[in-house]
Order: sequence, then C-alpha cells, then structure tokens
Amino acid sequence: MTQDINVLFLSPGGLGSGEIINAVIVADQLRKKGAHCSFLTFPYGAQFIKPSNFDCTILGSDKSSNIEAMKKYIAHTCFDAVVIADYYLFQVGNILPRFLWIGWMADLDIPILSFDSLYLGREFPEFAYIMNPTFYPQPKYNIKFRVPSFVKPLIYPAPPFTTPQDTGDKCGRLYEESFLGYKRPPSGKEEIGISPEEKLILHIIPKWAARTVMEGSLLHFPGYYSMLAALLMHQLKNLDENIHIVCINPANTTLYTQKDTIKATEMNFLPFDTYMKYVMAADLIITDNILSATTWKAVVHRVPTLVLGNSLRARDTSKFDKIREAYTVSSEYMRIIRHHLQDSSQHLPILSFWSYHTNLFRSMDIGKTFLIQEIFDEKGFLETLEKVLVDENFKRKLRKNQDEYVRKISRIPTMAEIILSIAQNGNSQKKR
Repeated sequence: MTQDINVLFLSPGGLGSGEIINAVIVADQLRKKGAHCSFLTFPYGAQFIKPSNFDCTILGSDKSSNIEAMKKYIAHTCFDAVVIADYYLFQVGNILPRFLWIGWMADLDIPILSFDSLYLGREFPEFAYIMNPTFYPQPKYNIKFRVPSFVKPLIYPAPPFTTPQDTGDKCGRLYEESFLGYKRPPSGKEEIGISPEEKLILHIIPKWAARTVMEGSLLHFPGYYSMLAALLMHQLKNLDENIHIVCINPANTTLYTQKDTIKATEMNFLPFDTYMKYVMAADLIITDNILSATTWKAVVHRVPTLVLGNSLRARDTSKFDKIREAYTVSSEYMRIIRHHLQDSSQHLPILSFWSYHTNLFRSMDIGKTFLIQEIFDEKGFLETLEKVLVDENFKRKLRKNQDEYVRKISRIPTMAEIILSIAQNGNSQKKR
C-alpha cells in the first residue's frame, strides 16, 4: 500500500533554508517507507532538493504561469497529499505575489497539509507586518492573512515542541531517530580540518537576516554583522582558549580577521551533509536568529547553542544612551558599537520576531536546552561564553536538559508518519 502513495511537497521559500531542509528530511523518511515524493519549488530551494535525488520542478516569478504549471503537474500524477513547507512563506519576499494564490487547491480531492515551523497558527500575526514591512505586506482592508480552512492540518515540528493551537492540528517529531543516548563523534573536528585542541565556534548568519539588516527600508543597519563579529572577538580574547571561528556568511563583506589565539574561517555556503559535520563537531553554535532550524538540530545532537539578540528600543533617548542606561559597558565595547552603528538609523537593531519568540521559547520545553543572550550586555555576554565554553559543570547541566527534552519528543509520532497516515486514509477512500 505504501508504495502506491504519492506526496507532493510545495516549497515557496526563497529567503532561508530551514523550511526546505525540514521538508527534504521528511520526504526522505517517507521515501524509506516506500512512498514516492516530488517537489515544486523555486531556484533557491532546488539546491537543497537536488542532492537528495527527488523529482523537482522549478517555478518562476509569474503567478499565472506558476499556477498553470502546478495544475498540470498535479493532474499528471495522482497525488495522495500536498504538503506546503511552510504556508506562511507565501507572504514573504519579492519573488512571490503578495496575496493568496493557492485557492484553486480547495477543489482538489486530496488532503492539503502544511508545516507550521514558526507557530504562526492559522493567522499570520500583526506583529510580523510591524517588525519588517519590507518583507511582510500590509493586510488589505485590515484583513489579516489566514491559512485557508482547506489546508488541514498544520503540522508543528518537534523540535521545538509545542501544543498545536487547533484541535485538528498535529505535533510531529521531525527526526526519525530518537537520539536517545546520542554521543557526538570523537573525530568530528579532524574530519573537517579543525585541531581537536581548538574550541570550534560555528557562527551562522541566515540569508534572510543578512538581507533584512542590509536592505531593510525601515530598520537599516549595514554595520550590524560586522559589529556582532567585533563584539564576539572582543569577548573571546578575554578567554584563555584556542578558538577557531567558522562563520557561514551569505553577505559579501568579510567579518572576521585572525587575531592571537583566535582563528577565523568564512564560507558563503556549505552542502547540507558537510554543514551537519560542522554542527556536530562544534563546541558552540552562535546565531542571532531566534528561529534558526540549526538550533533545533544542535539540541538533539547535544551541541551547545547561543542565540544573540537585542530587546532594547531607542525611542526617547539616542540609541547609544539607551545602551548605557541598561548596562554597564566599557569604553572599548562602546567604541566598537559606535564605530559599526554610526551610519544606522536612530533605532537599535532588532531582528524580526526576536522579542516575541524569545519569550515564547523560554516558556516551552525546549527553552532550557539552549542559551539566549543580549548582545549589548557586555558582562552577561562574557559570563555566558565562559560558562558554555569553559565551565564543565554548566555544560553537564545543559546536556542533562537536552537529554530530558529528547526523551519527551521521542514519545510522539514523526511528521512523516502523520503525513503517511493522512495520505493513506485519502488513498483508501478514493479506491472505494
């Protein structure tokens, strides 16, 4: 029966890789169970799909042409389910029309599902428009974008693990492996050319985040990532450790320079398999993306992860005075901040979703499995780096929290099992 199941994945993403990689992971699990999976996507997503040898049709930028291509593709193959990864991506970026254009799928006699990796639920929330109007269009006539009722269910990936907002929705384990008792490969660093004596810090900059601060029309911070790198280097030089920073940097600007006991390597892109070797070999993963899919991969592989961000808002005072009001900052630390943010707006840089999702994740099961740190809190930033890189007792406690989290999510079905169950049910009804 399983070999008769055909599942189509529709990936509208073009700003980041997390959603499309999750879709490939789930499709691969379905393939191992005997199902046939294929993809409709855009050029950016295709580079993550093709190495896994799935049938992949690439869409263009014209809405009408895309709709016709999708209709022909679906009519050519009798699909048992369509999985959108993720629906909210239809509302972001410039490559896609900024309004709903899958309404015709309501007439298909097959289940339409979607992942909901950001927990936006069935309504695309108002804060998304406010935080980043360049990417998120204003709702017409004060009507917010909603996931259509014919898209059933939304599947919430675990990690991060949360309670679905609708009784018809599901929470599914992203990884087929349980990761119980997982031990990191001892030779991981040598395999990627890093000395075992060096602390490997993997700094990941998402494509969408780099574009936000470089091209944002409302909040423009061209020096943000160079500042982040300089502040990190300033903190790490206070640690008596040999450190090798590997930065995945999609921007064209070099951020790191080798200094004293700190080595630095920058890469624009890594194939997923190679990327995961770096993740599993890392002593610490650093990101400023509170929504990073890599954070969740790191947690189940027991890799310490630090999410950096800023919750200060410079409204009544200048941005630099706001920092001094909130934290005790050395003259050198402030000099770095001023140097890199002098050409920015009067606001302090806040990436989309930071405040909302920081509070959300702290209240969830996964909240104890990774670290969150304010970048302008000089003292707190250094203390956090010391704990996660040097303090063995702290690292054991973090590992214990990660172990407990993995035990929790190992009890729920995988996303692939949920999709297969729905597809098989639809398939059996069609054959009656």
